[in-house]
Amino acid sequence: MMLLMGFTTFRLPEVRQWVGLAGGRTGPLRVEEVLERVREIDGGRGTVTQVFDATRVAGKAHLAHAARLALLSRSSGLGFADSLAAELACWVAAERQIKRAFEKVGLREDSRTVALLSVGGKRERVEGALATVLGEIGIKRDDEVMEPLPSKLKLLTEVFSLPLEMVRKLGVQKLVLERVALLALER
Repeated sequence: MMLLMGFTTFRLPEVRQWVGLAGGRTGPLRVEEVLERVREIDGGRGTVTQVFDATRVAGKAHLAHAARLALLSRSSGLGFADSLAAELACWVAAERQIKRAFEKVGLREDSRTVALLSVGGKRERVEGALATVLGEIGIKRDDEVMEPLPSKLKLLTEVFSLPLEMVRKLGVQKLVLERVALLALER
């Protein structure tokens, strides 16, 4: 992974796409307005950006793993959703059903931390989309909110239906990554 402009970005050569990640803190949000503005920003940059409630994200590795599998799935014609944005949500949530995916990991009116995942053909466009979304939505950059912090353990365990004993032995991030990977078997 590369860290330019302060964003974590990486290229997936097998699908010729760049992926960028960023997190942050915010005040009250109007979800529909935020999502509409994100779509507008993406439309001008040729990117696809998805916004998640960061309390439901088990680290940058979780987002990166889900992005890779979503892009590979779509490139092979085996995607779940009509849009890449919905596909990304499905993989991050480890859910085939779009509605359930957004219920699990999507942005909420009471979200105070967000995780951004952006995909595009050029690194500069992905980083530009992330910077614009952060600035225009009023999100104070803080990538730590994406990490599997101890304060998120209980919620992540519930959201991803993880056995507590396994979480204690293996850690929540490892188990969430496994749930995401298992989605590929549910075809």
